[in-house]
Amino acid sequence: MVKLFITMLDIRKLGEVLFMKRKKQVFRASLTFIALSFLLIGSLLNNKEDYFYRLKGETTYSCALPAGYVEINTIASTALTLTSHGGGNDYHNKVNTDTFRGTVTRKAGNTAYIQRRNQSNGELDSLYLWGVGTYSDLVTGAVIDISGGMIVNYYGNPEIKGFTYTVPFATNPYGYGPLVYNSVSDFNINAFTNIYDNSALNYSRLVKVKNVTLNALITEGDATSDSWTIRSVTLKDKDSLNTMNAMINTQNAAETNQIKALLNSQYETGYFDITGVLFREQNIDHLRIVALSDLSYEGTIIEPTYTELLIDQTTLPSVGGYATGNYGVRTIGEAKYEYYRVANTADYTFKMIDEFAVGDSTISAAFYNTTKIDSIAKIEINFKNDINASEGLRVKYGQTFAALSETLLPAKDTNNTYTIKTTNAYYFKLETVSNDAYINYIKLYCVAPTYDHTLSLSPFATSKSRINPITYSGSLVSGYSSVNVPLEIVEHATTYSVVTTKTYTYYNAQDVIDGIYTVAESALTDPVDVANYYIAFKEFPVNYFLKGSIPSEAYTTFGDYLRQVSEYNRTDGYAQAVPYRDADPYDGVNPYYYEFDIALPGLPYSTSNRGVGRVVIWQDGFDCTGYDYSPVAVYTDDHYATFQEFLNYGTYGERFNAEKSRTAYIYNAYNTLSPA
Repeated sequence: MVKLFITMLDIRKLGEVLFMKRKKQVFRASLTFIALSFLLIGSLLNNKEDYFYRLKGETTYSCALPAGYVEINTIASTALTLTSHGGGNDYHNKVNTDTFRGTVTRKAGNTAYIQRRNQSNGELDSLYLWGVGTYSDLVTGAVIDISGGMIVNYYGNPEIKGFTYTVPFATNPYGYGPLVYNSVSDFNINAFTNIYDNSALNYSRLVKVKNVTLNALITEGDATSDSWTIRSVTLKDKDSLNTMNAMINTQNAAETNQIKALLNSQYETGYFDITGVLFREQNIDHLRIVALSDLSYEGTIIEPTYTELLIDQTTLPSVGGYATGNYGVRTIGEAKYEYYRVANTADYTFKMIDEFAVGDSTISAAFYNTTKIDSIAKIEINFKNDINASEGLRVKYGQTFAALSETLLPAKDTNNTYTIKTTNAYYFKLETVSNDAYINYIKLYCVAPTYDHTLSLSPFATSKSRINPITYSGSLVSGYSSVNVPLEIVEHATTYSVVTTKTYTYYNAQDVIDGIYTVAESALTDPVDVANYYIAFKEFPVNYFLKGSIPSEAYTTFGDYLRQVSEYNRTDGYAQAVPYRDADPYDGVNPYYYEFDIALPGLPYSTSNRGVGRVVIWQDGFDCTGYDYSPVAVYTDDHYATFQEFLNYGTYGERFNAEKSRTAYIYNAYNTLSPA
């Protein structure tokens, strides 16, 4: 009653202030005091410990709903007007036309649960979410706004699926903790009742039941590799014979079995506080247990039994000798990992090189697994940076390679150890943020890990389009033949208009060597210029010479402008990453493609130390809808780890995977615009 007394005093003071300021409002202030007092008394009697948050407020999160939003109760009540069934896409479902808000209390695999204190009636509304396995930022404590989707009566449980959502607040400081029941009898009497006299509106609430143990050993329904549910679990009070129904459903077989083993190990000897969500399965109301960490054994938080996967100097002894960074693949145990712009360094497993030069356009260094590891519960990292700063290392994790949550670790110039809980992740990725990072070790804590070497990637999505290139026709005359190539366009629905162009003039290399034209006016080194020139004339820029055929005078003439071209017609390696066209599939010769060396900013270049930049051009183009038979160029700044397609108007497109899996995407053809 202490909380109630203090709160009532505060409200009385509020009434007194109103009375002092304007006497004619005394009656109105008194009514406010009486109404709030009854509300608070009712809250206490119901043993709902977090009711008081409704009186709190702060700048980052408000209990008030934005205009046009509805309470969760509106959605749950709508669900219960539908015919109860298993959630299939049939006429029993209803399209959701409202927007509502709730706080995520738990997420397990493809399921999640939200709740929110209804600001109209004081009830704790809740809802079951389905199909959320790839929603990486839908995490415990996040406040989410939901719209769209299908409302379902899932065997009596209000449910929504197929929705879209935003996360307006990463955390909610109030109101998402469990409702506490001190005994099984308290749970049985109060958990499935509310002011609506409809227990189904309570389903999906987060609750805790104190001082319970198994009524009988769990001997049936063992979870297997493709089953994570144990039904028919009966719990009992510490101090009575009362029993309650429970079910274990973590959506992870290993974790489910660990919960079973833990409960069985303390049968008739130990008592637990168990947190879970209210649910209904097979016409039985029960407590659904969704995480091992939701069990507290006589005050001690339970940790799973982990398998530790260690990545350090012993398991990863060398990643290559390039000081500017290496790109590669390593197998450690049963899992494959990739490193991206990583170098050897004394006293550390590897160094992650953030960028080649200040302000370059490369993406950050990275280390990540490409083998699915089920399941990563925690990631421990020991590392340092060269400086102290707010941004030192980005740690990503999740159940799909394309949708990863992230935690940003600060930069420290001394070794620091950080542990990130991942909630059953399959993949992780370390990325630098503005600073090089020195990794001492990485330790993955896994619950009975299993491995899957099939990495599922999707084509990239983009709003960009391409155009077929402008090419030169006619005889080439050194110093005179020229073509105007678009550098900037305006896109219309299916066409484009040119805004700016650049003129390229054809030069013969021998003319430059003979001094007829200067290196300054004829040589090209920028990846846009190199692509435009070759595609327009189907000739190398004058400062580019075929590997093995560089005349000695070219070195003295072009100096730092000298570049090498390599010719290939292979079909393996990175060629498999693009849909190259074979213009004559019956001639017995594979299509030719050329690698034009590109010197990256801040890095030296020579024909014997060529660096990692290339423009790769397929002579016959790509076999895609809308693409003509002109050459198609891609750019790599990471030695073929990733590519970006040239769009033929002064820019390269989205980055996609070539020889490595640095991105989450494979190639996707662009929409081709026609001239207006």
